[in-house]
Amino acid sequence: MRARLAVLFALGCVPFAARAHQQRLSYGDYRVQGADVEVHLRFAALDLAQLTHLDLDGDGRVSQHALDALGPTFASTLLAELHVAADGTSCPVSSHGPLTLDASERPRAPDAMGASDGVTLVAQFHCAAEVKSLQVDVGLLELLPAGHTHLARITLALPDGAQETERVAQAGQSTFVVERAQASHTFARFLKLGLEHIFSGTDHLAFLLALLLLGGRLTALIKIVTSFTLAHSITLALAALGVFAPPPRVVEPLIALSILAVALENLWALRKGPEAAARALDHRWMLTFGFGLVHGFGFASALQETLLSRKELTSALVSFNLGVECGQVTLVAAALPILMQLRKRAWFLKHGPRAISLVVGGLGVYWTIARLVGA
Repeated sequence: MRARLAVLFALGCVPFAARAHQQRLSYGDYRVQGADVEVHLRFAALDLAQLTHLDLDGDGRVSQHALDALGPTFASTLLAELHVAADGTSCPVSSHGPLTLDASERPRAPDAMGASDGVTLVAQFHCAAEVKSLQVDVGLLELLPAGHTHLARITLALPDGAQETERVAQAGQSTFVVERAQASHTFARFLKLGLEHIFSGTDHLAFLLALLLLGGRLTALIKIVTSFTLAHSITLALAALGVFAPPPRVVEPLIALSILAVALENLWALRKGPEAAARALDHRWMLTFGFGLVHGFGFASALQETLLSRKELTSALVSFNLGVECGQVTLVAAALPILMQLRKRAWFLKHGPRAISLVVGGLGVYWTIARLVGA
């Protein structure tokens, strides 16, 4: 069973560059009541379409009819890779429903904006006794592409209410444990997730590099980075808190276009000479602020629909954003000294910034086309 599923996932892989900024996510809502555990799993519809060739009409979407055609066997195969235990004793699956489309996948007005398309699977696990300590091993992570993250919310029913906490599972750390009255560590987990999101986002790295290629005074660079930070913090908060969140099919091509725009401005300034480069640096903070608003919505894709309570989501938002900023500062601090040393070489000063801008611009074109085609 594991071998068959591994083959299916391998067939569904797409080139990394086409999804450089998008981070693969799945979600789990684990509701514990006495000896029963109800699990709601949510996957990206696009991932399942690539995994099982469900896009029958070639429009990039999955229909409920195609999901129904899979029958219960595929759902059972997926659940076989999710291991639930209570106090060290395995809890078998007692029942499960079919794969169903989320409401956001249903037909809607062309200009409507909603959450990312998704497919949901609901299952019930029955344990031998009342659950005091819940252990979950998300075995699916071993089969998914590198970098996949499973965001989980666990709710344990208590006599006087409910205890809610959240966990993040990744390859190599696919198991999490939740005990009654155990305090969550939201801040540290999402700080780490923010750092990982920066270092795994190839297009974000390209954007930061393009911003630094024209050089300039340290004060100008600080203004540029600060404006970008302020802008993406605003839209990250708006999206994560559910105030406003454009769909990824709109945001991701715009992120790619922002990379292309900065690369083109670099090439224009380098062609016109030092005065043009100085003028570009003087107003670049305004350009960067606008692009930062777009990138913030991209960052929010790792936090949207994390199944956290509002109180926990606020803490996760702060720590995730702090992780993003720490990652950015680390990258800029590492790149600046290298670029300063290279600028002392006549050959690099003459050809380096132009050549790198051409490469970054080419990547921007590729990502834009790939994301528009895949939207």
